Amino acid sequence: MGAIFRTADCAGLERIDLCGMTSRPPNPKLAKTALGAESVVPWRCFEYATEAVIEARLEGRAIVAIETAEEARSLYECEIPNRSALVMGHEVFGVSPEVLALADTSVRIPMLGAKSSLNVATTFGVVAYELLRRSGSKEGR
Repeated sequence: MGAIFRTADCAGLERIDLCGMTSRPPNPKLAKTALGAESVVPWRCFEYATEAVIEARLEGRAIVAIETAEEARSLYECEIPNRSALVMGHEVFGVSPEVLALADTSVRIPMLGAKSSLNVATTFGVVAYELLRRSGSKEGR
């Protein structure tokens, strides 16, 4: 989670919603990797991912599940609205069927090697920076 906080800050994302058993601040291991980003990126906590998804929908966000499933659309061949909530799943089990049912779309990163997935923090970074690239944001600091 520390890497996700740090990436969210670097990519200028609005907020992180944490769910279930996800590590959250204050946490020494998270802080070691986040390098202070956990103090500047707003975050909220929900007991269940479905609660976070419903709240994001009420805020007018499209729900985009990042998943490895074959039926998920390629990140590089689909449109993702600017005002979206990215849903990252469990490191082993992925996005739950309940959350997938609430999603507007499922998106995958194409995998070319023997392994079928990246870890969650790396996946988050790839997707966040692809969206940043698409937005046409100018280089920051």
